[in-house]
Amino acid sequence: MESELPSYLRDVAESRKAGLSPEKCIIYASERLREPTFQGVVKSFSNQLEWGVPLRKIYENLASSVKSWSALIHFRILIEAIESGGGYTTSLEILAQSSESSYNTEREKQSMIKPYFIIAFMVTAMSSLTTLMVAQTFVDINKGIQADGSGNSVPAELPKEEEGLN
Repeated sequence: MESELPSYLRDVAESRKAGLSPEKCIIYASERLREPTFQGVVKSFSNQLEWGVPLRKIYENLASSVKSWSALIHFRILIEAIESGGGYTTSLEILAQSSESSYNTEREKQSMIKPYFIIAFMVTAMSSLTTLMVAQTFVDINKGIQADGSGNSVPAELPKEEEGLN
């Protein structure tokens, strides 16, 4: 949803610059091929607009189907821009730029955080490996003490040297 929204809003702003009415801009932008999930959302938006459903009702329907907070905010601003002033080209242009910068910022944050996740997995693996090695050492020490039989921590006898080698 977030990856397709900037190009959709850019299409709305560009078609508004070309002189189309705000409603026609939304319908025109909804006809372009996009990712299937997003295409269904914007197609539903444009169909309701063509049927004459009020913009507030369209937003309510949109809010029930879209789970992306960012997308809902941008659609809400788009609807407010159209309702309040007919969707001036500058307001739609600013909305498109805002959506693009928001998407780019989120993408950069995700790419910056990715190495930290790798480090966390490496630390977890190293901790578990170290714990297993310490546990195995204690098991080996315990086996050595039990092999002695007396329970004393006396080292086992060293093997006698073979006679005749001296």
